[in-house]
Amino acid sequence: MKNFWYFVYLYLTIYVPVIAGSARKICILLYLLAALIIIFRNQKISAKIFNQCKVIAFAIFCLVLYVVTNVFIFHADPMILTATFSIIALTTLFIAKKRTDFISDFIKVAVIASTISIILYLIPPLGKSILFLLAGDEGDSIRRFYDAGRGYGFAGSLFFGYSIVQAIAAVFAIKRKSKYKYLFVIMILISIILNARIGLFLFIILLAIHYFTNSSIRQTIKSFIAIIIFVAIIIETGVYKEFQESLDWTLEGFYMVSDFLFNTNYTNGFGHFNGLAGSFLIWPQNIQEWVMGKGIYLLYGDKGYSSDVGLILHLQWGGLIYLFLLLCPLLFLIKKGIQHKSWWYVTIILMTLLLGDWKGDLFTQSNFLFIAIILYLLKIKKNEIDFCRYSRIQ
Repeated sequence: MKNFWYFVYLYLTIYVPVIAGSARKICILLYLLAALIIIFRNQKISAKIFNQCKVIAFAIFCLVLYVVTNVFIFHADPMILTATFSIIALTTLFIAKKRTDFISDFIKVAVIASTISIILYLIPPLGKSILFLLAGDEGDSIRRFYDAGRGYGFAGSLFFGYSIVQAIAAVFAIKRKSKYKYLFVIMILISIILNARIGLFLFIILLAIHYFTNSSIRQTIKSFIAIIIFVAIIIETGVYKEFQESLDWTLEGFYMVSDFLFNTNYTNGFGHFNGLAGSFLIWPQNIQEWVMGKGIYLLYGDKGYSSDVGLILHLQWGGLIYLFLLLCPLLFLIKKGIQHKSWWYVTIILMTLLLGDWKGDLFTQSNFLFIAIILYLLKIKKNEIDFCRYSRIQ
């Protein structure tokens, strides 16, 4: 129980559940207040970490610059600024609680999040209540997602960002040496299927890269056999019927990929990938739009146009200047990952950026940047920080 509040805070900062409507501002204020309390209750640790970890200072500079230009010019979400303080607070709390394995902690909260998703799916009235509490009454779109077997969990951005975070956790879980790892992976994958299939595609890509670069042919064959057995069990035991709506929607995603890559015709030309590679590519029309954008956000069909492609959303919103501000922290982290020869970390950032920001707005609809910075501080940078010495500072 001594680490109970640590895991509560870890869960909240990773998944950022925020109540919709007028209570949203109160939630943001509470997140900020919690971060400041942790920082000031552990001032000496916070100061030491801040001085040694230049990446925090750089991240704060980029995020504050991003917030200033967006809150006052484009009216963006101030939750980004709260995340900046959460980075310092979580790093401080990790050290103060003498934790040593952040990846293990990350997997644990991912399993907790998965358990919540599964419970909410099995209790539909509760699941629907939580969804509308977090998403608000956003009309037919939210109801359509829910009716299709999506939107189960206690987290922000259930229809996009949540599954991306879960996919990263699932890959870390399968890389661990634990007798429960396959159970954890299955639970996390179920939570992805119940919300957004983009996470499943990211998991498959990262898993394939992992096996083809780090595993023997024997290990790869064993894993594929395990997957086939798992699918057979799902079908034969009736689990498929229990989750049929969500699984059918997931399979439709693979049909779309097949139509896009192999020119099949499973979706009769109406696949979402056709839009992502065609009608959603609404490029700027002149130099001014390329540099500064038009100040329109096409995800919601602004001014008659609509797009899901993150790159297009950024360019139309604030041009190359805005895109540069968004990419600065990730480019800095990629550079640090290369310097530390942490190729797996660099691969996660690059693949998530390429896939996630093609399918949606990776920066404003997911907590990926926060995850990337925390992974750097508590996994890669951890080897250079004397955590034990810092944890003794009072």
